[in-house]
Amino acid sequence: PPVPTLMRFYHTFWTKPMSDDRIAATLVSFAASFAYAKRLGGEVVLHTDTAGAEILSAIPYDEVILDLDGIEDRITRYWAYGKLVATQNEPLESIHIDGDVFLTSQAIIPMLNETPDLLIQSEEDASWRFDQSYQMSQIAVGQANLPDGLHILHPSAYNCGFVKFSNAILKEKDLNAYFSIVDSSLNDPQFVSRCESFAGNRKGTVIPDLIAEQQVLHELAQGYQVKVLLEPPIDPSAERIGYIHLLGRAKIEHWEVVAEMLRDTNYALYEDIINSTTFRFYKQLMA
Repeated sequence: PPVPTLMRFYHTFWTKPMSDDRIAATLVSFAASFAYAKRLGGEVVLHTDTAGAEILSAIPYDEVILDLDGIEDRITRYWAYGKLVATQNEPLESIHIDGDVFLTSQAIIPMLNETPDLLIQSEEDASWRFDQSYQMSQIAVGQANLPDGLHILHPSAYNCGFVKFSNAILKEKDLNAYFSIVDSSLNDPQFVSRCESFAGNRKGTVIPDLIAEQQVLHELAQGYQVKVLLEPPIDPSAERIGYIHLLGRAKIEHWEVVAEMLRDTNYALYEDIINSTTFRFYKQLMA
Protein backbone atom coordinates (compact mmCIF):
# COMPACT_ATOMS: atom_id res chain seq x y z
CA PRO A 1 0.00 0.00 0.00
CA PRO A 2 1.15 3.58 -0.58
CA VAL A 3 2.62 5.59 2.28
CA PRO A 4 -0.07 7.98 3.61
CA THR A 5 0.46 11.68 2.90
CA LEU A 6 -1.32 12.79 6.09
CA MET A 7 -0.94 11.45 9.59
CA ARG A 8 -3.00 8.28 9.70
CA PHE A 9 -3.96 6.93 13.10
CA TYR A 10 -5.65 3.59 13.54
CA HIS A 11 -7.53 1.99 16.39
CA THR A 12 -8.21 -1.74 16.65
CA PHE A 13 -11.17 -3.24 18.48
CA TRP A 14 -11.43 -7.01 18.52
CA THR A 15 -14.44 -7.86 20.65
CA LYS A 16 -13.98 -11.59 21.32
CA PRO A 17 -11.59 -11.21 24.29
CA MET A 18 -13.71 -8.48 25.93
CA SER A 19 -16.26 -8.99 28.71
CA ASP A 20 -19.57 -7.10 28.50
CA ASP A 21 -19.01 -5.21 31.76
CA ARG A 22 -16.07 -3.33 30.17
CA ILE A 23 -17.80 -2.23 26.96
CA ALA A 24 -19.39 1.04 28.16
CA ALA A 25 -16.11 2.35 29.57
CA THR A 26 -14.26 1.14 26.47
CA LEU A 27 -16.67 3.04 24.21
CA VAL A 28 -16.05 6.26 26.14
CA SER A 29 -12.29 5.68 26.06
CA PHE A 30 -12.14 5.01 22.31
CA ALA A 31 -14.26 8.11 21.69
CA ALA A 32 -11.93 10.31 23.74
CA SER A 33 -8.83 8.80 22.09
CA PHE A 34 -10.42 9.44 18.68
CA ALA A 35 -11.35 13.02 19.56
CA TYR A 36 -7.83 13.94 20.65
CA ALA A 37 -6.24 12.29 17.60
CA LYS A 38 -8.62 14.09 15.21
CA ARG A 39 -7.74 17.38 16.85
CA LEU A 40 -4.12 16.84 15.76
CA GLY A 41 -5.15 16.60 12.10
CA GLY A 42 -4.93 13.74 9.65
CA GLU A 43 -7.33 10.82 9.73
CA VAL A 44 -8.38 8.21 12.24
CA VAL A 45 -9.56 4.78 11.08
CA LEU A 46 -10.86 1.72 12.88
CA HIS A 47 -10.06 -1.95 12.33
CA THR A 48 -12.68 -4.12 13.98
CA ASP A 49 -15.17 -6.96 13.65
CA THR A 50 -18.89 -6.71 12.95
CA ALA A 51 -19.82 -6.52 16.64
CA GLY A 52 -17.16 -3.87 17.27
CA ALA A 53 -18.37 -1.73 14.38
CA GLU A 54 -21.83 -1.70 15.95
CA ILE A 55 -20.54 -0.91 19.46
CA LEU A 56 -18.37 1.99 18.24
CA SER A 57 -20.81 3.19 15.56
CA ALA A 58 -21.34 6.57 17.26
CA ILE A 59 -17.69 7.47 16.69
CA PRO A 60 -17.29 9.12 13.24
CA TYR A 61 -14.16 7.31 12.05
CA ASP A 62 -12.83 8.30 8.63
CA GLU A 63 -12.96 4.62 7.69
CA VAL A 64 -14.16 1.42 9.37
CA ILE A 65 -12.35 -1.71 8.16
CA LEU A 66 -13.95 -5.06 8.98
CA ASP A 67 -10.88 -7.29 8.97
CA LEU A 68 -11.11 -8.95 12.40
CA ASP A 69 -14.20 -11.16 12.01
CA GLY A 70 -12.24 -14.22 10.96
CA ILE A 71 -10.01 -14.49 14.06
CA GLU A 72 -10.54 -17.83 15.80
CA ASP A 73 -11.98 -17.94 19.32
CA ARG A 74 -9.03 -19.99 20.58
CA ILE A 75 -6.70 -17.04 20.01
CA THR A 76 -8.32 -14.85 22.68
CA ARG A 77 -5.47 -15.45 25.15
CA TYR A 78 -3.53 -13.18 22.79
CA TRP A 79 -5.46 -9.94 23.25
CA ALA A 80 -3.21 -8.00 20.86
CA TYR A 81 -3.84 -10.36 17.93
CA GLY A 82 -6.34 -7.98 16.33
CA LYS A 83 -3.79 -5.15 16.54
CA LEU A 84 -1.21 -7.20 14.67
CA VAL A 85 -3.74 -8.19 11.97
CA ALA A 86 -4.62 -4.51 11.55
CA THR A 87 -0.94 -3.55 11.44
CA GLN A 88 -0.39 -6.10 8.69
CA ASN A 89 -3.16 -4.42 6.70
CA GLU A 90 -1.95 -0.84 7.26
CA PRO A 91 0.67 1.00 5.19
CA LEU A 92 4.06 1.95 6.61
CA GLU A 93 4.03 5.08 8.78
CA SER A 94 0.46 4.59 9.93
CA ILE A 95 0.30 5.17 13.68
CA HIS A 96 -1.39 2.67 15.96
CA ILE A 97 -2.72 4.06 19.22
CA ASP A 98 -4.54 1.98 21.78
CA GLY A 99 -8.08 3.06 22.60
CA ASP A 100 -6.87 4.22 26.03
CA VAL A 101 -4.13 6.49 24.66
CA PHE A 102 -4.89 10.22 24.58
CA LEU A 103 -2.70 12.63 22.61
CA THR A 104 -3.74 15.82 24.37
CA SER A 105 -1.29 18.42 23.07
CA GLN A 106 -0.07 19.80 19.75
CA ALA A 107 3.43 19.54 21.25
CA ILE A 108 3.59 15.89 20.18
CA ILE A 109 3.17 16.61 16.45
CA PRO A 110 6.91 17.05 15.61
CA MET A 111 7.59 13.62 17.10
CA LEU A 112 4.71 12.03 15.18
CA ASN A 113 6.24 13.18 11.92
CA GLU A 114 9.64 11.62 12.63
CA THR A 115 10.50 8.44 10.75
CA PRO A 116 12.98 6.25 12.62
CA ASP A 117 12.65 2.56 11.83
CA LEU A 118 10.37 2.29 14.86
CA LEU A 119 8.68 4.99 16.91
CA ILE A 120 7.28 3.44 20.09
CA GLN A 121 5.73 4.57 23.36
CA SER A 122 8.36 3.53 25.90
CA GLU A 123 10.81 0.90 27.05
CA GLU A 124 10.10 -1.25 30.08
CA ASP A 125 11.02 -4.46 31.85
CA ALA A 126 9.67 -6.71 34.58
CA SER A 127 10.39 -4.08 37.25
CA TRP A 128 7.62 -1.90 35.77
CA ARG A 129 4.97 -4.32 37.02
CA PHE A 130 4.00 -4.92 40.63
CA ASP A 131 3.25 -8.58 39.94
CA GLN A 132 5.11 -11.46 38.32
CA SER A 133 3.40 -11.24 34.93
CA TYR A 134 6.58 -11.09 32.86
CA GLN A 135 8.15 -14.11 34.54
CA MET A 136 4.92 -16.14 34.44
CA SER A 137 4.31 -15.23 30.82
CA GLN A 138 7.84 -16.24 29.84
CA ILE A 139 7.33 -19.64 31.44
CA ALA A 140 3.89 -20.05 29.87
CA VAL A 141 5.00 -19.18 26.32
CA GLY A 142 8.30 -21.07 26.57
CA GLN A 143 11.52 -20.92 24.59
CA ALA A 144 10.40 -23.73 22.28
CA ASN A 145 7.58 -21.58 20.88
CA LEU A 146 9.82 -18.68 19.87
CA PRO A 147 11.33 -18.50 16.36
CA ASP A 148 15.03 -19.18 16.01
CA GLY A 149 17.23 -16.35 17.24
CA LEU A 150 14.81 -15.02 19.87
CA HIS A 151 15.29 -15.53 23.59
CA ILE A 152 12.51 -16.09 26.11
CA LEU A 153 14.61 -14.45 28.85
CA HIS A 154 15.31 -11.28 26.85
CA PRO A 155 15.23 -8.70 29.67
CA SER A 156 13.39 -5.75 28.12
CA ALA A 157 10.20 -4.92 26.23
CA TYR A 158 8.36 -2.04 24.61
CA ASN A 159 5.04 -0.70 25.78
CA CYS A 160 3.06 -0.80 22.53
CA GLY A 161 0.35 1.73 23.37
CA PHE A 162 1.77 3.71 20.45
CA VAL A 163 3.51 2.04 17.49
CA LYS A 164 4.72 3.50 14.18
CA PHE A 165 6.80 1.40 11.78
CA SER A 166 8.77 3.20 9.07
CA ASN A 167 10.96 0.21 8.13
CA ALA A 168 9.24 -2.50 6.09
CA ILE A 169 11.80 -5.19 6.97
CA LEU A 170 11.46 -4.69 10.74
CA LYS A 171 7.68 -4.59 10.44
CA GLU A 172 7.61 -7.86 8.50
CA LYS A 173 10.02 -9.54 10.94
CA ASP A 174 7.84 -8.51 13.87
CA LEU A 175 4.58 -9.66 12.28
CA ASN A 176 6.09 -12.99 11.22
CA ALA A 177 7.48 -13.61 14.70
CA TYR A 178 4.21 -12.71 16.42
CA PHE A 179 2.00 -14.92 14.28
CA SER A 180 4.53 -17.75 14.52
CA ILE A 181 4.52 -17.60 18.34
CA VAL A 182 0.73 -17.57 18.51
CA ASP A 183 0.44 -20.52 16.14
CA SER A 184 3.19 -22.52 17.82
CA SER A 185 1.98 -21.96 21.38
CA LEU A 186 -1.64 -22.74 20.58
CA ASN A 187 -0.49 -26.02 19.06
CA ASP A 188 1.65 -26.78 22.11
CA PRO A 189 -0.40 -29.26 24.20
CA GLN A 190 1.12 -27.91 27.43
CA PHE A 191 0.59 -24.18 26.75
CA VAL A 192 -2.90 -23.90 28.21
CA SER A 193 -2.02 -25.91 31.30
CA ARG A 194 1.06 -23.73 31.90
CA CYS A 195 -1.13 -20.62 31.64
CA GLU A 196 -3.76 -22.03 33.95
CA SER A 197 -1.26 -23.28 36.51
CA PHE A 198 -0.70 -19.66 37.52
CA ALA A 199 -4.40 -18.78 37.76
CA GLY A 200 -4.45 -18.89 41.55
CA ASN A 201 -1.26 -16.88 42.01
CA ARG A 202 -2.18 -13.54 43.52
CA LYS A 203 1.09 -11.92 42.48
CA GLY A 204 0.11 -11.75 38.84
CA THR A 205 -1.45 -13.34 35.81
CA VAL A 206 -0.21 -14.76 32.54
CA ILE A 207 -0.31 -12.26 29.66
CA PRO A 208 1.26 -13.98 26.62
CA ASP A 209 1.33 -10.73 24.64
CA LEU A 210 3.89 -9.32 27.07
CA ILE A 211 6.22 -11.74 25.31
CA ALA A 212 4.82 -12.17 21.79
CA GLU A 213 4.04 -8.48 21.19
CA GLN A 214 6.21 -6.41 23.52
CA GLN A 215 9.34 -8.35 24.45
CA VAL A 216 9.88 -9.86 21.00
CA LEU A 217 9.61 -6.47 19.29
CA HIS A 218 12.28 -5.10 21.63
CA GLU A 219 14.67 -7.93 20.77
CA LEU A 220 13.97 -7.74 17.03
CA ALA A 221 14.54 -3.97 17.02
CA GLN A 222 18.12 -4.28 18.30
CA GLY A 223 20.35 -2.75 15.62
CA TYR A 224 17.51 -0.69 14.13
CA GLN A 225 16.91 3.01 14.65
CA VAL A 226 14.33 3.21 17.44
CA LYS A 227 12.94 6.30 19.14
CA VAL A 228 10.71 6.25 22.20
CA LEU A 229 8.11 8.93 22.84
CA LEU A 230 8.60 8.76 26.59
CA GLU A 231 12.09 8.85 28.07
CA PRO A 232 12.65 8.20 31.77
CA PRO A 233 11.42 9.68 34.02
CA ILE A 234 8.19 8.78 32.26
CA ASP A 235 5.66 11.07 33.97
CA PRO A 236 7.30 14.44 33.19
CA SER A 237 8.16 13.20 29.72
CA ALA A 238 4.51 12.32 29.08
CA GLU A 239 3.28 15.59 30.52
CA ARG A 240 5.67 17.58 28.34
CA ILE A 241 4.26 16.19 25.08
CA GLY A 242 0.66 15.67 26.22
CA TYR A 243 0.60 11.86 26.28
CA ILE A 244 -1.72 9.83 28.52
CA HIS A 245 -2.01 6.04 28.55
CA LEU A 246 -4.50 4.56 31.01
CA LEU A 247 -3.04 1.12 31.64
CA GLY A 248 -4.99 -1.96 32.63
CA ARG A 249 -8.23 -1.32 34.47
CA ALA A 250 -7.61 2.42 34.82
CA LYS A 251 -9.91 3.34 31.94
CA ILE A 252 -12.63 1.16 33.48
CA GLU A 253 -12.27 2.44 37.03
CA HIS A 254 -11.97 6.08 35.94
CA TRP A 255 -14.36 6.10 33.01
CA GLU A 256 -16.15 9.19 34.33
CA VAL A 257 -12.89 11.16 34.22
CA VAL A 258 -12.37 9.97 30.64
CA ALA A 259 -15.94 11.06 29.83
CA GLU A 260 -15.11 14.54 31.15
CA MET A 261 -12.02 14.62 28.93
CA LEU A 262 -14.22 13.71 25.95
CA ARG A 263 -16.80 16.33 26.90
CA ASP A 264 -14.14 19.04 27.07
CA THR A 265 -12.57 18.00 23.74
CA ASN A 266 -15.64 17.27 21.59
CA TYR A 267 -18.92 18.05 23.29
CA ALA A 268 -21.09 16.91 20.38
CA LEU A 269 -19.42 13.49 20.33
CA TYR A 270 -19.72 13.26 24.12
CA GLU A 271 -23.47 13.83 23.84
CA ASP A 272 -23.76 11.25 21.06
CA ILE A 273 -21.91 8.64 23.12
CA ILE A 274 -23.56 9.21 26.49
CA ASN A 275 -27.04 9.26 24.97
CA SER A 276 -26.50 6.28 22.68
CA THR A 277 -28.50 3.10 23.17
CA THR A 278 -25.27 1.11 23.20
CA PHE A 279 -23.72 3.08 26.06
CA ARG A 280 -26.91 3.06 28.13
CA PHE A 281 -27.32 -0.70 27.69
CA TYR A 282 -23.75 -1.65 28.60
CA LYS A 283 -23.50 0.89 31.43
CA GLN A 284 -26.01 -1.26 33.33
CA LEU A 285 -23.55 -4.17 33.11
CA MET A 286 -20.58 -2.35 34.63
CA ALA A 287 -19.01 -4.31 37.48
